Amino acid sequence: MKQNSLRLAIKTIPYALSFKSSVISAAILTVLGLGMLIFGALTQTPSILSVWFMIIPSIYVIQMLYSIYGLSSLAMSSAHRKSMLTKVPAVLYTLFMMAAYLLLVLADAILLHLAPADENSFTISLLIGFVVMFVLTIYVSFSFRYFIVSLIMLFIIGGSMGAFTSITIEEGFTFATVPLPFAAVAALGIVVVLLCGGIFYMISLLLYKRSVSDRIYAAQLKKAGHA
Repeated sequence: MKQNSLRLAIKTIPYALSFKSSVISAAILTVLGLGMLIFGALTQTPSILSVWFMIIPSIYVIQMLYSIYGLSSLAMSSAHRKSMLTKVPAVLYTLFMMAAYLLLVLADAILLHLAPADENSFTISLLIGFVVMFVLTIYVSFSFRYFIVSLIMLFIIGGSMGAFTSITIEEGFTFATVPLPFAAVAALGIVVVLLCGGIFYMISLLLYKRSVSDRIYAAQLKKAGHA
């Protein structure tokens, strides 16, 4: 990947559709996730929503890049377009997800230090994070090009999340015992993040010639048209 492609991406992201609202939304979700994680630990009623809220912001960087290089007719003729829809978002997605994951690990580690007896709960929290990262990676790999598929996946993900959340509310994180220590699972998560980045990159190469669906950005485009 050309170094100037990454630099160009960083420079042009502020011109993405709904840039400010995307940044604010990502920050709010991260703060909510941290708050729910801490609250769940203090009340011993952890929720999968905290993990979702902390990792979901990783997709915003892809959303913003695609809104520039997937929709703009001028950007479509750019020599950097292919890398902006494949390598660059894969790298940035991996970096953002890694940051979110390490933040989750740090928060869990601090809470584990305060409550050592709950190690299994925090270990399961990380394992759930692995599932969330994988599911989001598959979703984000297809959603910006296949609008109907993205809607179906949203319903499936939402339903699964709701069902699993009800389990954690009723039973806490005591429904399973993990035979691995927290530190080992935390280290494994780094491999999972890199694997997710690789999966996204491979799928983006397969779908590169497929146009980005403007229906994904319908609300933003309508707002921009009235601006």
